[in-house]
Amino acid sequence: MSIEPYERMELEQLLSESVAWGDHGDAADWVPKLCTEGFALHGPGVDLDREQFQQWMTRRAAAPFKTRHQWSNLRVLDVDGDAVDVAWLECVHRRDEGVDVTIRTVGDIADRWVRTPDGWRLASRTITPVFDPPPAYWGRAEESAGN
Repeated sequence: MSIEPYERMELEQLLSESVAWGDHGDAADWVPKLCTEGFALHGPGVDLDREQFQQWMTRRAAAPFKTRHQWSNLRVLDVDGDAVDVAWLECVHRRDEGVDVTIRTVGDIADRWVRTPDGWRLASRTITPVFDPPPAYWGRAEESAGN
């Protein structure tokens, strides 16, 4: 149950780029490049397909707050041919407009990545809050931050 070191580096690079895209990118560009056609996002009160995820992230980018995502602790859980299941931790820092206090949430992330002719693509992601229940805005699409 392992992947080659260069494959792990590719996944680490994609994770780093994708969390930066979530903070600073245009979802219309990065979601189709990162996610498979059948992508699914799962979390407390949230089940989205790729199109819904792209819409959610587009709204998040225009929201009146800033975010900074950080990730660590990548663990390879399973390798099945051209699919890899990994887990990692995410910390999201959110600063609402006009507020001096930063909100931080920590999530346990479970991803399934698949190797395609175009490289690794994200097939599914499940987010589980680590310490606290999800913030009140988590399930409300009009306010959701993608955290």
